[in-house]
Amino acid sequence: MEQATCNVRVHKTRVYKGKKVTTYYVRWKVADQEWQDPFRNAAQADSFRSALLTAARKGEAFSTGTGRPAAWQRNASEMTWYEFACAPGSDGWGELEFQNAAPGAGREWTDDGDHRERRQRIMRSTATCTGRTACTDRPRAPQLNAL
Repeated sequence: MEQATCNVRVHKTRVYKGKKVTTYYVRWKVADQEWQDPFRNAAQADSFRSALLTAARKGEAFSTGTGRPAAWQRNASEMTWYEFACAPGSDGWGELEFQNAAPGAGREWTDDGDHRERRQRIMRSTATCTGRTACTDRPRAPQLNAL
């Protein structure tokens, strides 16, 4: 388990000018351990340094394992976006059904002469996103007969 401390010092931004790229290092110290993060832009480095200073002035605890404020850390039990997107709801994927979905197209564009064309329902598959099968099954669009 990581320790938390309020013993924090934020140092001045260090600038390293290389042959091609200038790097800005934000440096800070948490409980006698020094930390630094590189940034390509001075504005990004200054923004990050300001966020560290604000957290230190508010009296937030900093993690000795990451060097960042404890409030910035995520919970280990959170789901990733991929897991969330692929996880079915409480009742599974179920069925998504549009009753009488009928976009207006005009009489000359429909097969039966009606100004609206009735559509099939759209169903979602129960397959997971991890396999090679698609997550949704949709009917193919009808062929265009005339233009």
